Amino acid sequence: MRKIYLVMALMISIGGMAFAAIASPGFKPGAIDEKKYFIGIPENMEQIQVKETESQSYDFAFKDKANRYEIRYIMFVEDGQMADVATQAGFWAYLVSMNIAGDEKAIKNASKFKDEDVKAEFDADYGSTIFIADSASDYASGYKYIMANFYYKKGVGLMCQTILFNDLAIVKTDEFNSIFHTFKFLE
Repeated sequence: MRKIYLVMALMISIGGMAFAAIASPGFKPGAIDEKKYFIGIPENMEQIQVKETESQSYDFAFKDKANRYEIRYIMFVEDGQMADVATQAGFWAYLVSMNIAGDEKAIKNASKFKDEDVKAEFDADYGSTIFIADSASDYASGYKYIMANFYYKKGVGLMCQTILFNDLAIVKTDEFNSIFHTFKFLE
């Protein structure tokens, strides 16, 4: 009888370890090697001090000199096996977005970028975007809208770029397109 319990315990342990390897988030907070990415700062922006927030930490922040918008970057280094990039990066993006949104109702839209587009525009292997409105978190303090963009590069990590703003009209401008493209992985 003890053999049966021992075999069952062993099978449960092995199954748990296998599931843990598959379900591993694949990322952890940490600085990405600065030689592996580029952040451009347009002339109308300046780097500002990172604020402590309870909901979601971030690594860099830049603000429009006219106080119309802010861009923040959150870095995650690759941690473990990336068996299914879309699932793992998508799951991580959802968790971070929930921290930023503070409430699931604040997440208004989410979509994956086409792989060929993120490769051409950001030298990334995966990308997605999540639109947040009326966040309940301290991360969004002072802003009504947040566009959270996630870019993953194999062997490097996941970068989250958040664009915080109050006027939806800015989204339709060339200026917004320009600030959206201020980040790129380097080969």
